[in-house]
Amino acid sequence: MTEHEPVNPRDSEESQAMEHEEIQPHPESEDIQNQTEIEIQPAGPKEKKSPGFLETIYGVFFSPVAAFEAIAENPPVGQAVLFFLIVQMLSLINGVAMVREQFPNLLGSAFISFLPIMILAMALIGWFFNASVLQLLAEFLGGKGRGRQLFTALGFTYAPSLFSAPVSLLIGENWPRAANLLTFALTVWVVVLTVLAVRSVHGLSTGKSIWTVLIPFISIVLLVLGMTLFTILVIMGMGLTEFPLMPGM
Repeated sequence: MTEHEPVNPRDSEESQAMEHEEIQPHPESEDIQNQTEIEIQPAGPKEKKSPGFLETIYGVFFSPVAAFEAIAENPPVGQAVLFFLIVQMLSLINGVAMVREQFPNLLGSAFISFLPIMILAMALIGWFFNASVLQLLAEFLGGKGRGRQLFTALGFTYAPSLFSAPVSLLIGENWPRAANLLTFALTVWVVVLTVLAVRSVHGLSTGKSIWTVLIPFISIVLLVLGMTLFTILVIMGMGLTEFPLMPGM
């Protein structure tokens, strides 16, 4: 057998250092790898900007589903409030014109001067109340949207009301039946937009969205009918008590 040659400690240390240098990555290669990883990493979801004021109104008229979906993603509350006030101001102009024709002496009174502010305040409260009721009903039916989204979308559902004042002023005086028919059509248009807004915000089916919108109307009609029937019964009861049908009763 051949004897092994003695190993020089210095040679072994140099070989280990060379192996360590081969295994250890170069700092520049690490920097390049890190930069590559940073570039490859997918960017996070960017927050979508809400569409412009005129763009939103145009979308509500000509592409309401896409417009309400965009509103639900990033609700422009300020735009909705501004648009709602514009619609209400146009309605007030129409109302003032009608009052001027019917009651010309009332235009200078303090009540008429304060009336527009009161009407605007009541309209804003009604808008908020309507959104609250529809939001609650939609959640009961399985909706996933938020109240802020629905409130904003409902503000733009009044878009057809922009034509109410021109219809009343230009057509109402000479063709009242045509004006009434057009007003009814505009009201139906608003209801349809409301259904689309509820469906887009809450992700409900069309049937559930229709029920969400119709339940408040049905409840109001039933309430009015119940109160009317109750009033009639009370009046009839008082009449039978004070004026009996048969003598001696």
